[in-house]
This record gives sequence, C-alpha cells and structure tokens, in this order.
Amino acid sequence: MEYNLIDTLAHPTLTGKWLGRDIDCSFDKLSSDLDKSSFKKAFAIGMHGLDGYNHIEFINKCNEYNNLIPIAGFDPTISSEKVRNEIKYIKDLGFKGIKIHPRFSNFDYDTQKLKNIFNQAHLNDLLVFYCTYAHCSAPNYPEQDPFYALASAINFCPNVKLILVHGGDINIMKYAELVRFNKNILLDLSLTLMKYKGSSIDNDLKFLFNNFDKKITIGTDYPEYTYQDVFKRVKKFCKGLSQEKIDNICYKNICLLAGNLLY
Repeated sequence: MEYNLIDTLAHPTLTGKWLGRDIDCSFDKLSSDLDKSSFKKAFAIGMHGLDGYNHIEFINKCNEYNNLIPIAGFDPTISSEKVRNEIKYIKDLGFKGIKIHPRFSNFDYDTQKLKNIFNQAHLNDLLVFYCTYAHCSAPNYPEQDPFYALASAINFCPNVKLILVHGGDINIMKYAELVRFNKNILLDLSLTLMKYKGSSIDNDLKFLFNNFDKKITIGTDYPEYTYQDVFKRVKKFCKGLSQEKIDNICYKNICLLAGNLLY
C-alpha cells in the first residue's frame, strides 16, 4: 500500500520552542522531518499569542519552504468590527487559512462572534482550523457544551471550509456525525489518534477509518508527536483498507476541500 500523507496540523514557531518547553519546533526542523517521513506537506499552523507569533514573520518563514502551507493564528476575542479587516489582512498576506484556538485564546464561545468569523473566512476563501479540545483546569472549564456554539456558527455559514482539529477528542463520534452531514467539513484526527491509545476510542477510530474515509484527515500535532509514531498508528488503522480509502484519508479529502489553497 502507498501512503502519501498531508499533515493537517503542525506547529512550527518563530522562537523554535513549544509552549514553554525546550522542544525544537523550528521551521527548519519541521521541514526536515517532513522530508524524512511519508508526509509530503504540512499545514504550518500559527498560534496567536504564543511563542513569538506574528503574521508577517510567520508567513515569511513559511514561504522559505515548499512543503509548508501557512495558516494564520487568529484572535477570536477581537471585536466584531475588527474581524473583517483582520481576515482581509491575513488573506492579502498570502495565508491559506486561519486557526482558532478557543482554549488558548480564552474565548468564551461567543456564538455571534464565531458566526462573523466563519462568514468572513468564507467570503475570503480561507480554510478555518478550529480546535475542538476544550479540556482545562477550573475555573476555566467550559460550563456549556462548545459543540453547540460551533453548530450554530456552521448553521449560519454552512459553506465555510472547516477542519475540526483533534476530532472532538473523547466526543469523536459526536463530531463525526457533524462532519458526516456537511460537505465542507473534515475531521482532523491529530492528538486523538495518539493520546487515547488503548482506550475505547481505538474502536471509534477503527470505525471511522473503515466507514468515514471521505470525512477524516491526518494531523500529527507536531511537535507533540513525531511523524514516525503517527505513521505507525495510521498504518495500524489502515490495515485491510483499500488503496482508495487510504488515499482519501491520507490526502484526497484535504486536497478536495482546500483545492488551489494547497499551492
């Protein structure tokens, strides 16, 4: 079987460090690790407010590497009046999408703001990478299900090109049913593919690889996990699948959604 993967979630940083840890996640290291792996390209995801991120320096670094696709870190807490100009600015710089990370941004899942962000991203033909991992310590743990704020924004802007990062984690099947009925949404399996190894979620993952091959995609959450370790898990769940299904999961799904944004 052939595996030509596109990584839908990698995190190079301008400082080369990761969340206060002494981990090398420089652009050079990411690009080099990609070249040594079965992954051909990676969406290089900016993280607003972390590790020296700023739009101009981040995209300039991305543009030095032909295997990195630049995604801007977006601050969802800015005023609704500023969203339009900020997203246009990101588009004009040459980014292919935006990353929304509610937990790190201390975003309170304001439905109206999320609707506005999705709509402006759609109007500017930008992908939206949306983090679905909401777990954290008190007193910041969500008191309402973030799923329904997301669903409300999708209902308002059903044509937004959306990648649900981390696949809904322990709620993976709930999020899978959401992507099942929406042609412009994919479920990225980064983190969840690795974090819950040996749990009942392995059965959910097996089910999705077998039955949702047109709705899922593979992210590594680099540098949290190595390309080699993620690839081992991918091969485990692809065992017995047709080449067509493997191709869908590894690269065709994201290519169909992103289209020319990949280049």
